[in-house]
Amino acid sequence: MSLTQLVIETVSSWIRDLGWIGVFGGVMLETAITIIPSPLVPMAAGFSLIPTDADFMKVLATSIVLIGLTGSIAATLGSLAHYAIGYYGGRPLIERYGKWLGISWNEVESFTDKLSNGKDSLTIFASRALPIVPLSIISIGAGLLKIKANRFTLFTFLGCLPRYTVLGIAGYLVGIAYEEMVNILDTAETAVAILIIVGIALYILVRRLRG
Repeated sequence: MSLTQLVIETVSSWIRDLGWIGVFGGVMLETAITIIPSPLVPMAAGFSLIPTDADFMKVLATSIVLIGLTGSIAATLGSLAHYAIGYYGGRPLIERYGKWLGISWNEVESFTDKLSNGKDSLTIFASRALPIVPLSIISIGAGLLKIKANRFTLFTFLGCLPRYTVLGIAGYLVGIAYEEMVNILDTAETAVAILIIVGIALYILVRRLRG
């Protein structure tokens, strides 16, 4: 059994045994340990916690309450830890190493001012709602850019709610095949993370060449 498969089996077992507590703990753990695919917890919960004979309204209600709300609260708390890393650790790193990358802290603050017109809220919400966008990178970036904590917290929660609710319903609909779907979504999320990092690196390189 591969390490990823072992993780899937272990987390799925927690959710079956602990219910919403397993969902909360699983999401909190996923935000701290990147080896756990982020779609795993809500999809495993949808498969394990929603009765197979449930009607549409029960499926929707269970997914919203047990998976959507629980997962969103846990994801928001976990994201705040990454936000704090970017918020408190970002400026010292930029001031110390930014010159080698062609970036100054004044430039970061200038970029933050451009986001202060409300676009940052939409960006946070959209990145949370899309299941293939990694939560940790966006959270660290939001902290680095000094996006207001209350706005970050609110729109992280609001964005995670449809994300976890829909993934819970998807886990219920695909049944035992949810493990395969988790692997597909995890691969897509990894690709998005790489694209974000490469995009940042290219931006820095272009700035250096122009400078």
